[in-house]
Amino acid sequence: MLIIYYIMSTNNFYSNNTTHIYSIDCENEFEFDDTVSNIQCDLPKLWKKTNEYEDSLESYPGNKFAYFEIWDSIAGYALEIVIVAVVREGYYAGANFDYSVNYKFEGEYCDTIEAMKQDFLHEMKCNGKAGLGQMLANQNYFTDLENEAQSAIRDLEKVYSEYTNPINCAGVFSNGGAIYTAA
Repeated sequence: MLIIYYIMSTNNFYSNNTTHIYSIDCENEFEFDDTVSNIQCDLPKLWKKTNEYEDSLESYPGNKFAYFEIWDSIAGYALEIVIVAVVREGYYAGANFDYSVNYKFEGEYCDTIEAMKQDFLHEMKCNGKAGLGQMLANQNYFTDLENEAQSAIRDLEKVYSEYTNPINCAGVFSNGGAIYTAA
């Protein structure tokens, strides 16, 4: 069994949500653009293309290049889950693919599907419909939404794995150096 190690002097990649670090090592901008374009084309049809700069991470800037939206309502309240595909530059070299998930209840961001459910229950209670709210919340409605989001994420990671080198961070030294292994 061959084990490949990549040793870098710092954490080269930032991947917050994916199961692996989906990395690419590009020689030029054409290769980078081609990889992103190939991933966009191979995503299921419900994914929409975009090209927005993401500046939330100072050391690892990136671009949002696709997104998947799940819209629904329960008892007249709007629910939305948006999965955003992101490509980030490596700190020193290459790039990696990640995603983020945004939950919204009535247009307001929530941290998790559970927080969205709690906001719904709170609104129902404030409107004198706590019993109805609890009954609706217990019918796996929010679980079904989360399952649909997880299915879209599995599709995204499957496409990522076709065009990248999936790796894992095997360890980080006290001086900041990192070791990556093939996934």
